[in-house]
Amino acid sequence: MGPDLAKMTGNQHNIVSFDPRGVGESGPLIDCWPNHPERRAQFERLFYPEVSNASSTALDTQYYTAEIFGKACTADAGGVNGNASFISTPAVAHDMLTYIKAEQISTGKPSDDSKISYYGVSYGTILGATFASLFPDRVERMILDGVFVASDYYNLEWKTNLYDTDGALSSFSNYCYQGGKENCSFWGPSASNITKRLNNIFADLKYRPIPIPSSDSCSIPLMATYSDLKQVALQSTYSPLTGFPMLDGVLSGLEQGNTSAYVTAVTSGDLPANPCKDGTHKLTVDASTLIKCVDGWNGSKFDDIEQYRQYVGSLVAESSFFGEVWPNNAGNVLCRSFNGKPPKSGQIAGSIMKSKKTSFPILFVTADIDPVTPKRG
Repeated sequence: MGPDLAKMTGNQHNIVSFDPRGVGESGPLIDCWPNHPERRAQFERLFYPEVSNASSTALDTQYYTAEIFGKACTADAGGVNGNASFISTPAVAHDMLTYIKAEQISTGKPSDDSKISYYGVSYGTILGATFASLFPDRVERMILDGVFVASDYYNLEWKTNLYDTDGALSSFSNYCYQGGKENCSFWGPSASNITKRLNNIFADLKYRPIPIPSSDSCSIPLMATYSDLKQVALQSTYSPLTGFPMLDGVLSGLEQGNTSAYVTAVTSGDLPANPCKDGTHKLTVDASTLIKCVDGWNGSKFDDIEQYRQYVGSLVAESSFFGEVWPNNAGNVLCRSFNGKPPKSGQIAGSIMKSKKTSFPILFVTADIDPVTPKRG
C-alpha cells in the first residue's frame, strides 16, 4: 500500500512500516510445535472446524481443545524466560521509541527531541494507544483508524467488537439490490429477499453440508459447511469492495448447486484453518495469538466451561449472525492455559485507560460501519 499512502500523505514524507516482534521476518522465533507440523495440524482439525454454536458439541470441543494449545505453547515458548514473554505490545512500543531516537541521532539532532508520526489500523490502534500511554511527550502526529477498545484488549475480554457486524453484512444485501442483477448475481427484488435467501442457505448447510469429492482448487475431498461459509461471510465484510463480489459468487453458486466459487473462497481465503493447506501454517499464527495472551497475562481467563458459554452468549447478543464466529477469530480462549508473563519493561505501567496528555492531540477515525471495530470504540 506504499504508493497509495504516499498519495495521501504527500511525497515529501518517508513511510516506514515494520514487523512487530515475533511477526513476519522479525524475531524472537515463536513456534508452539517446533518441527512437529503433524501436531499442529491435529490441533487445528480439533479447534477450528466449527463455529461455537454449529452443533451441540462445538462449543465444548473448542473450550477443551484450547488447553492443548496453551500447554504446548507454554512448554515451547512460555514461562518468564520463554520467547513469547518478549513479544508484548509495550515491548514493540519501546522498539518504536528506539527507532525514532536512532533516526533523530542520524540527523545530528538530540535524541530527546525525537517524536513519532504514526498511522495505525485495527490492532495498530492498540499499538498506537500503547505508545501514547507510555510516551505521551513523544507524539508528533498520530491517527488511529478502526479503534479497538484498549481496555477490552488488555483485559483479554474481546467483548466490544461485534456491535456493527450484523450491519456490515446487511450492507451486502443493500448493495446487491442497489447494484441490480447485472452487477450482483445473487440479486433479488428487495434487500430483504436477498437476506432471506442468504439465511436459507445457511440454515440448509447447518444440517445438510454439501459433499465435494474433488475440485480444481483442492486435491482433497471437502464439505461445504455452515461454519466455513460463516467465516467466508465475515471475511467479506473486512474488505467489501473485493469481498462482497466474492460472497455474491459463493451464494449464487450454492443456490444453484454449484460449489466452485465456494471452494475457491475457502481455499484461497484466510480462514483460521484452510482445509487444503499442507497441515502447516506460518509461525506467525502462534505469534499473533500469543501476543494477545502475553498482553492479557493479568486479564480475564475462562475458569470453566460455563464462563466460556456465557462469553459466547454475550457475543451472540451483540451479533446474532457472527457472535458464534468470533471465538474462532479472537482466540482469547486459547490463552486460558498458557503461562507467559512479560518482564516489567514489556508491561503497561498502570491502567491503559489512565488519562495522559499527549504532546499533540490524537486523531481517532472510524468507518461508518466497521465489522470488528465499531464506532463506539
